[in-house]
Parts: sequence; C-alpha cells; structure tokens
Amino acid sequence: INQVGAALTETPPAVYALYVYNGNPFHTLPNQRRVAAGLAREDLFTVVHEQVMTDTARFADILLPATAQFEQFDLHTSTWHYYLSVNRPCVPPPGECKSNFEVFQLLAQRLGVKDELLDLAPEAVAERLLANPHPYLDGIDLGKLIEAGSIHLRTPEIPFVPFADGRFPTPSGKVELYSEAMAQNDLDPLPRWVPPSESAMGSPDLHSKFPLMLLTPSGRSFLNSTFADVPSLRASDGGRPVLEIHPADAASRGVNAGDLVEVRNDRGVCFLYARVTEDVPPGTVASSGMWWSQDRPGRGTPNATTSCRLSDLGRGSTFNTNLVEVTRISEERR
Repeated sequence: INQVGAALTETPPAVYALYVYNGNPFHTLPNQRRVAAGLAREDLFTVVHEQVMTDTARFADILLPATAQFEQFDLHTSTWHYYLSVNRPCVPPPGECKSNFEVFQLLAQRLGVKDELLDLAPEAVAERLLANPHPYLDGIDLGKLIEAGSIHLRTPEIPFVPFADGRFPTPSGKVELYSEAMAQNDLDPLPRWVPPSESAMGSPDLHSKFPLMLLTPSGRSFLNSTFADVPSLRASDGGRPVLEIHPADAASRGVNAGDLVEVRNDRGVCFLYARVTEDVPPGTVASSGMWWSQDRPGRGTPNATTSCRLSDLGRGSTFNTNLVEVTRISEERR
C-alpha cells in the first residue's frame, strides 16, 4: 500500500482495476498527489465498497454499499490483548448493503471459483476456524463464544508473558546483538544509527530548502481517517485541521496562532491552521488526525507531502521522514 501511487501512475501502469474495501487510500496513503492522479485515470476501473462517501469513494466507477459492524456477523481478535470476541448482528443490513464476506463469496462464485467455503454462512466458517488444532483455541467453540461474548485464548498461563522461557524466534534462540540474518539480507548486522534520508544530516541540501520535519501522528478522535465524517468528533478534535509549530519557528515565519499556513515540499502542498505550542520541539511540526480533504482549505492533506519511499528495514512506510517548509497565507491569498 505504500507504493500505490507509483503503481497507478507509472508508464505503463501496473494496475488497471482497483477494488477498495476497509480503506480510504486517497487520504491515508503517502504521496497523495500521485495517488489522486492514479485514481483519476480514465483507464482505471475502480470499485469501492464503503459505508460513507469518503474521498476515495468519489473516484469510484462502481460504489457498493457496505454493512456496518452492527449489521454483520464476525470474529474479532486484537493486537493489544488475548481475547477472542464474537460480533453478532443486532439490526438487519439496510437496502443492498453487504459484508466483505458476502461480496467476496459472490465474486468468487461468479468467477467460477470452486470451494465448499463459498456455500457456507459466516457462522459455519467461524466454526471451522475455531476447530483449528492450535492449542490457543483448545476448548473454544462458537457456542461457548456466543454465550460468553469473549473468551481469553488458551495461552500457556494467565497472565501470559511472551518469551518467559528465555527463547526468542531467532536462529540462535537468543536476543542477537549481531544478526547473521541481517547480514544475509545485505543489512548491517550490528545496531547503529543511520540519519533519516530526509534530515539535516541525511540530506543537508534538501534540509536547507525545507528545514522542518513534519510528523503526522494519530488524532485523539479519529481512527486514521475513520470517524472523520462525524461532526461531534471533528468538534472534539478542535473543529479544524491544525499544524502544531514551536514559537521560535512560528516567530521566524511571521506565523501567529490561528493563522492559515501553507505546508509544502517538492511532492505537494496542504493548508492547515497554526497552533503555536512548545509541545513540539524547534525544527519539528506536527499535524494529527486524518481529516478528510473535503474539510480542508485547498482539499490537500499532509499526505500530499509524504514520500512513498520504503524503509531499509522491513520495507515499511516512512510517513514521518518528511521535510517541509511552512509559510503564512496572507489575506490576499485566502
């Protein structure tokens, strides 16, 4: 997902059909300008399965209505705890809304895919999943899960402490300060600090042009871009998208609290309202929460400035390695 913009806009394009579900790529992916250019292609066939009219949904050739959590059966796990939960629908889906599960079943059937799972209800599939012989699922079946609502996985002990036996998932079974696996993948086998690709030390010429590091942390009221369409949550997050900037950086740029500012680099531009605060250090600015572009001046978001470059370790995103410059917008330009 970090390089969707490149895949959609390279010549020739790598993608001619795009199916979007559980996501808002126009807004949440890096290098927004390239993503938007790709989504706007006349030869790209885009299907969006959604509950609300997101920025991405506006590019859809076909827009499919999706169910909400209250309208579908599901199983829930978490990256934060060891409970398995069941989600039972409490109201029927309105209109033609369908769950991901049902849409994928229907698509597979129309494509001629033969698999007995395609004829099963989601509850029956859940029963098969819970019959997995993994010891964490020992004794957990759908009936017990429905009765309890949520059940702690059958981890070896409660509280469950990972690596309590002192063994780690490395070739040696130990915490490795020298990693042979890293060396075999042409990475430094020893821990060392490498300056970010966009920084005063990593790219001094670029830093002289764009001297501020833009961070884009999660907001208090939104989950990425989810819930950003809810008026009460937008109000609780300040009512408008802001840029936090240190008083010294604001003063040197003639920026006062509440001013509309332009945030830009060679990749793109967005407009935010300044919040002058010492919560960020000098040389760093921050904009939290994934406000939809339709709620922003100029409709751009901070991801208009972010890079689709991948990290050297893990090939992950580099959203917060992002140099920008900030300029106050005069009344004449508003």
